Amino acid sequence: MARGLTLVLVAAAAVAVVGSAAHGAPDSTVKTQTLKLKAPAAGDVTVAHFLVKAKTKKAAKKKPAFKIGNRASLGADFMVVASVKRPKKGTWDVTAVVAHRKPPAAFRVPQRGDAKPVLVVIDAQYAVVNPSQIVNTVEINRVPTFACNPAAAAAAWYRGASFALTPAAQPFEFGCETARELPFEMDYLDKIGGQGCWLGGDYFMGQKTEDIFRFQCNMAGINAFELDFPAGTTITNHLAPPGFACHFQGAEEQCVSANQIPPRAVVQINLRFTAEVQENSFVGLKLSLDHGATFPEQYRGHAPD
Repeated sequence: MARGLTLVLVAAAAVAVVGSAAHGAPDSTVKTQTLKLKAPAAGDVTVAHFLVKAKTKKAAKKKPAFKIGNRASLGADFMVVASVKRPKKGTWDVTAVVAHRKPPAAFRVPQRGDAKPVLVVIDAQYAVVNPSQIVNTVEINRVPTFACNPAAAAAAWYRGASFALTPAAQPFEFGCETARELPFEMDYLDKIGGQGCWLGGDYFMGQKTEDIFRFQCNMAGINAFELDFPAGTTITNHLAPPGFACHFQGAEEQCVSANQIPPRAVVQINLRFTAEVQENSFVGLKLSLDHGATFPEQYRGHAPD
């Protein structure tokens, strides 16, 4: 989950009069509002969250309909899925994931500027409350303040041809896992043409001062890595991965290899500390392509909890 962090607040656009679906003619009694979800970069996803509250008792009795207003312009390489829950009468809790596939280079069409936003059309009988989104979650991002359960049931709102055989649960799970900086299924990142890594940790034999950290990346050329722990952490010993020469100082562990880590290989390192690393705290992962001279690729994961 790489460089930088981004949290974009999204607001519902002004109410607009649309045509009647039944007759294909304008109908002034049908009013909608449009919520704009920023499209992620190709090979990445956006995770959005908002509440929908009924404005009338009549609207509170039925689930609002959600439609993608710009389906024709999204094309083959987008998929939009969402989990909709009803925490109380008249209120719906919505988490949506926008996946953007990066086509193979041989078939790539040159892009002019950023992709246009995904437009979610909602009946104006409902108010959109507290909308927010995290764009490009494979990168390091601000952890969502809303619940994002990877196992929640999800349905497809839009499915481009590239995602014809993709179940809605797959991009939703991936979106929540990457937004929360959790280990994720590398197969899905490959499917959307993205590049990235996950990092996770476990206690060794139940000993809270000795941890096992693992990471996996799908890019080539990595020959060194660095783990950065929270301030106040002190490493006292390590068991280096095969083929790596490692050294530690304070809260930092750095390992260098004469060879490249094969893409998708899982790298494991055992570390001992003077005291337990703060549960579920962030651990930084830096990657080098030049044997540790520079570390341009940066990701992060969690300490054990």
